[in-house]
Amino acid sequence: IIKDYGIDPIHFGILMTHIKPLGLLTPPVGMVLYALTRVTELSFRELVAVSIPYVWLTLLVIIILVFFPILVTFLPDVLL
Repeated sequence: IIKDYGIDPIHFGILMTHIKPLGLLTPPVGMVLYALTRVTELSFRELVAVSIPYVWLTLLVIIILVFFPILVTFLPDVLL
């Protein structure tokens, strides 16, 4: 389906591997944060505060990969 829309499957796969963990880190779903509240015995609010830099970093990586797909597809294009 994504090939029909002109999207490179490798680029799509790499983006999905970065976008899915972002969904697991951000509330209201934030399943990783809920699991970590039991493991670390910290409150949900404390874990959200600690994870904010990582969420921003992940967003920055996603934005870079969206606007510069050559970073993802360069090596596969050379090898294949």
